[in-house]
Amino acid sequence: MSEKRTSERLMIVTQSFPPRNSVAARRWAEMIPTMAQSCKICVFTSEVADTNHHDSYVNTRVIRAGKHHQGAGAGIPRKNKVRLNPVANMRSIDSTVLNFFIKSRRAFKQALVEFQPDTIITTVGPFSTAFFGLYAKWNDRKIKWVLDFRDSMSLFNSSGPGYLTLKQLLDRLIDKSISQRADKLTTVSPSLAQILTRFYGKEVFVIFNGYEEETTDCKSEKSPNAPLDTIELYYAGTIYEHRLAALELLIEFLGKNRKYTLTLRLMNPSFKPLISEIINKFNAHDNVKVKDKVDQKTYMEESAMADVFVIFEQLETTDPIGKGNLTAKLFELLPMTAPILCICREDSDISPLLEETARGKVVSKLEDISDFLDTAANAQRNNDVIKKYSRAQQARNFMEFIKE
Repeated sequence: MSEKRTSERLMIVTQSFPPRNSVAARRWAEMIPTMAQSCKICVFTSEVADTNHHDSYVNTRVIRAGKHHQGAGAGIPRKNKVRLNPVANMRSIDSTVLNFFIKSRRAFKQALVEFQPDTIITTVGPFSTAFFGLYAKWNDRKIKWVLDFRDSMSLFNSSGPGYLTLKQLLDRLIDKSISQRADKLTTVSPSLAQILTRFYGKEVFVIFNGYEEETTDCKSEKSPNAPLDTIELYYAGTIYEHRLAALELLIEFLGKNRKYTLTLRLMNPSFKPLISEIINKFNAHDNVKVKDKVDQKTYMEESAMADVFVIFEQLETTDPIGKGNLTAKLFELLPMTAPILCICREDSDISPLLEETARGKVVSKLEDISDFLDTAANAQRNNDVIKKYSRAQQARNFMEFIKE
């Protein structure tokens, strides 16, 4: 006798999930508490090395099978990985098709039989998670399949302006032919949604990464009336190559304006030598401090002492996909106290969000940095709008979306 259905059943397939601490891992995990209030949830995700880890979510079952891409190729030199992989650098077909999808397909089939989901979310990348949605739909056409894009997938693969290689064309063909079979598509920013809508020929809905409401407890420890001999700028996160131009612009400004200091808490110390070169170039040794990553408690303490938070994104405007880069760091900072200075292209999706919430400003020129810092302390934040971007509200938006 089959179990009587008392509520909707939602299955989430994601290769990354806590205890991993990436944005990919937290995107759906932090929406589960809200979604679980109105449905039963099953998460199908990769295994973790920590055998003592226990998943604990209300009204939620977590099933683990297959390898995470960061551990699947351990011990194999990079050049050998490329040589052994005929589809190297493709987004639609990679090693995770074997290590995650094929190796855990039997466990996934069993999970489908036992849980009997009404809706399945597959969040990519890697793109191999989409194969689970395709497989579920093939087994039961009544299942509603939502495909969630955290990035531009095969559209990111471009060898240069005006042309594509045969491999890149194949990559896009595979991506498109599978993704178009999903019932609904979601992504993380308005501009990326427009690009993906044109590519797939299906409307793409935006679910922002959002913030955990607990972060609103981070209040400034500085007196608002205290005189400031120096103004402390603070950044804690990862520096990628496409963010270096924005970082260099700020360091150039700091080299000319000694009353400002910048603390960089780097998640990836590999960029330290290059950043040191930029600091030397603009003689900014005295007011730029580069430090290694720290635990969450220290990070929150330092954040509470900051006068201005800094975000770096792409300054280059020729890449249409870069316009939709809505870094998760932005949402993390929204409920905090200090204003946000974002150095990136002026047409970025970050700009209207900061204007709407009155939390800061996007700048792309040296003189604009000075203008913002001179007036940042006077900004009146819009707390009602900020709440729209909480993970709880994004979860409610998603639950309404899948009912349509």
